[in-house]
Amino acid sequence: MADLTTKVNLCEKKEIANGDQINKLDSRMDTYLSKLKDDVDHIAVRNNGVAFYMIKIADNPRERADLEMSNVVRNQFIYEPSQIAIPASGDIPIEMCLDNSFAIDLTEENSHVMYRMVKPSRQQSDFGPMEWSKEVWSKADFSVVKGETCELLNESGQGYKVVANLPIEDDENGKLHYKSKISTLGGTQKIEYPPNSQYHELKIEYRAPFGSLFGSIMLFMTVVVFVWGGLGVCLRMMMGDEEIKEAILDAEFVEDSS
Repeated sequence: MADLTTKVNLCEKKEIANGDQINKLDSRMDTYLSKLKDDVDHIAVRNNGVAFYMIKIADNPRERADLEMSNVVRNQFIYEPSQIAIPASGDIPIEMCLDNSFAIDLTEENSHVMYRMVKPSRQQSDFGPMEWSKEVWSKADFSVVKGETCELLNESGQGYKVVANLPIEDDENGKLHYKSKISTLGGTQKIEYPPNSQYHELKIEYRAPFGSLFGSIMLFMTVVVFVWGGLGVCLRMMMGDEEIKEAILDAEFVEDSS
């Protein structure tokens, strides 16, 4: 019985000691936190910031999930350089094929083609995204092409076309970099084509005319005057030389006969 009482007393002492340690720890934490309120606020902001960031990027999570599950995003595409018909003059059309369930937001800020013209030299012929990263991008808004359809990828049916006309001058030449970002009216923000910040590269040849009709006629007349006129003068001089030679020969013949 004495041993049992002794054990109970020891347990009570341990509990009291543990309680004292907890109280001391609480008081130390209170003291530490009271001294570092700014740090505590900063830590709270950082912890909550992750949640706020997740909410911000999840623009419309339900719609985005529906688009992904139905493979709408994967089946849509922006036309590659080999599929683009460059007109003889004027703007260059860049088209996209979109699913009929994708309600595009045509506001330029939300949906647009980003493009830039570069003129690589021989030393820059192998430049890629990293080397061209400092070049500035421009934007062109989309418009729906009425009455035209297109075939989506993966044999998923037909969609509709949107086009952005890039204002590239006829006298420009080089390489055209382009990519697109599109959003929906439901709030899904800026899906990239091609993905992962890549871009397509289209070679642009010089398309401006080398001269007007009036300039061509004037050039032809100039050539005619100088070439044919010079030839006529030369022939005239040659005929004059022949007449002088004949006169000299006649004079010599008369002198010899006398």
